[in-house]
Amino acid sequence: MTSAYLSPPTLSTHGRPTVTDTVEEGLRSMLITGALAPGSRIDQVELARRFNVSIVPIREAMVRLASVGLIEIASRRGFFVAPISADELVDLYTVREVLEEQAARIAVDRLTDADVDVLENIADAMGVAAKRKDLDRYLILNREFHFTLYRRGQASPYDADHRADVGSQRSVLTPAGARRARSRVARR
Repeated sequence: MTSAYLSPPTLSTHGRPTVTDTVEEGLRSMLITGALAPGSRIDQVELARRFNVSIVPIREAMVRLASVGLIEIASRRGFFVAPISADELVDLYTVREVLEEQAARIAVDRLTDADVDVLENIADAMGVAAKRKDLDRYLILNREFHFTLYRRGQASPYDADHRADVGSQRSVLTPAGARRARSRVARR
């Protein structure tokens, strides 16, 4: 696996995603779903309209995605979707699975009732997004769900230079895990 796909996510100082984070997640979902085809040129102006933001967060998000190898920057030509092989995707998912499982184990024993309430609310919103087939919203909520756990863990198992963050729909601890965590907290 190439380390080019590994990148630390950023959160605002309030623990909420920034505009750039939200745009990055939306772009990532477009890459995952094929809405932006490998090798295709990315129209920044169109994306700014789609996300209802200025061009600045679009460029910042694309630079982040370029830093992890999902987008390529061609001098004086713009941004292009980078190709990714099936083997690289398998490697990324394998690493992410191991890291997320560890993060969940660390966090679950530290969850309070309030934390579980937050996770349940996110899980419910994910269910609504899934029923509506709103992949963009689902992926944003999925990321929020996991980073809520990571923050609660106080120490992420992800080294700052080695976070596997590909925005996948699959995760080790699912939203149903929030409900199981509530019963675990209640038993304490």
